Formats: sequence, C-alpha cells, structure tokens
Amino acid sequence: MTTETEQDALNFKIGAVARITGIPADTLRMWERRYTVVSPRRGQGSSRLYSREDITRLTLIKQLVDRGSAISTVANLSREQLLEQLDLMQGGSGYEQAGRNDVSCRVMICGDALPLKMSGEANDYAGIEILGAYASMAEFEMQAAAQQPDVIVLEYPALMPETVSEIRTQLRRSGAKKAIVIYGFATREIVRSLHGGNTIPLRAPVDPLQLRQQCRQALFQSQQQHDSHDEDEFSDDIPVRLFNADELAQLAQASTAVECECPHHLVDIIQRLGSFEAYSAECENRSPEDAALHAYLHGATARVRATMEKALERVVRAEGVDLEQLRGKAVTVKN
Repeated sequence: MTTETEQDALNFKIGAVARITGIPADTLRMWERRYTVVSPRRGQGSSRLYSREDITRLTLIKQLVDRGSAISTVANLSREQLLEQLDLMQGGSGYEQAGRNDVSCRVMICGDALPLKMSGEANDYAGIEILGAYASMAEFEMQAAAQQPDVIVLEYPALMPETVSEIRTQLRRSGAKKAIVIYGFATREIVRSLHGGNTIPLRAPVDPLQLRQQCRQALFQSQQQHDSHDEDEFSDDIPVRLFNADELAQLAQASTAVECECPHHLVDIIQRLGSFEAYSAECENRSPEDAALHAYLHGATARVRATMEKALERVVRAEGVDLEQLRGKAVTVKN
C-alpha cells in the first residue's frame, strides 16, 4: 500500500512541471482554469501535484501549440488523439499512405533509466526493433558501430556544449540516420542547435507511443530524403581516407628527395581539407538549414579530399616513391 508521503514523491510541483515542459506556471494555471487540460491533485497547503502522466500530456499539448494549434482545440483530446495530431503535423500521414507501416525501425539505446523503462513497456514499442540498450556509452559505441542501427536514442540528464559534440560523434560512428536525444535540462541555445538535421531533441519524460512514432518517422523521413536526392547531389557515403596522418607526414618528408614539389603541396592540401572536413562535421547548427548546409559541406569536402588523395598516390608513384615500403605494408590501389 502506497502511503501519502510515498505518493507525494511520485508527483511534481508546478515549478518543476514548468521547467520540464517549458510551459510557464502562469500559462499552466490559465490552461487548467479555462480548459481543464489536466487535473492535478492537491497536496499540503493546497499546492498542485502533477503526475508523470500529466507531464506527458502537457508536453504533447505544448508541442502542438508550438506548431500552431489553438489550445482550445487540443486541450481535451485523449493521449492517442494528441499523438495522432502531432504525427499529422510532422508529416506522419505520408508514412501510412506509403504503405510502410510494417517497416521495422532498428533502434539502439543508451541511457540510465530509458533502457529499463522501455523493456518494461515492450508492447508500446511495437514496430521498432530494439537492437540493444546500454547504460555504458563505451559499450554502446562498440555495439552500435557493429550493428548499424537506423536510429539511436541517447538519454542525458542534462545537455552541455560537449554533449552536443558527443551526440554528433555517436551519430557519425554508428552510421544511424537519426539521433533522438532525450534530455532533462538544457539551455535554449543547446536545444536549438540540435533541432533539424539528423538530431531530434525531446524533453523528458517522453511518452512510449511518442518515442515509437518519432523513431519510425525518423526512418521514413530519411528514406524520403534519400529517394529525393538529385542525381548531381552528393551521396550519403563518405569516402574512407587513403592515408592517415602519419603516412601523410612521411610522404611530405619523402617528397623532398625528388625534384617535383607536387607531393609536398598535395600533402598540405589534403591535410587542410581533412581539417575542414572534421570541422564541418562538428560545426554547431542553429537551424535545419544550417544542418543541411554543414552536411553538404562535409560531404563535398570529403569527396574533394578523396580525389586529391588519389592524385597524391599517382604522383608519388610516378616520382618513384615506394608506397608499400613507406607504409610498411601492402597498399591497395583504389581506382
């Protein structure tokens, strides 16, 4: 039997709800008074106490209002209706029309509480295949690189500037199409930097059905983007490097022994391109347009770098530099 004190521990006061949902306390009181969006119980001193279900509902309503819905039209919808409206606004109806409702989205999870929560609510995640759930980021990174999920779900109690870099690194190394980031607290600037592109920030707590729809919607959107690429656009594949940093340094030194200075100049160009390639992959995004631009720059630079690497390989061979001996192992010449 749950005591009154234990029950209080499962509820949140209005200040905490305002921070979690992003709804100002005054707005929340007004919504309750006019539209009865939720019915919090009263604790000692008549203070409002909200349940996790209340917070989930308010989060969904806030997302719809932020997308242009009038509070009067969504205030009394059920959770399922709220999710349906949100899905329609995000273009989810196209998923059903495309006949892809049976497509399973392959998901990997990293976090402290989320893996346990999802395992206890398996029925709510029908339609997504959970490849693994880990509390350790190191273990997650190793497994994700091997399994190549469609979507990664990363849970953080708080987002810091260095966390954003980690998220982008995990997205790139895992090969996932999207990263859904569930967070407790963050500055507006950090959350804004994660909107658009390949990352989707969600404020905790997240409803299971909402998370399922976000995963499947992320997969569908990535498929649409891939299908709609023009023939002259760059593909999503990033060319692997032909030379690592040590090999480039050796080639730069070896080039001084031959009359032609081209190898030396090519090494310098490739090193600069590599630096900008890494920079564009990690650059902060302020909007979806920013994210798309940086993704384009990353791909464009990688392809130029790959072209110059092949040029360097051809030049040093023409100048008589033994690449196999320089590297200390056989070199596969890539046409």
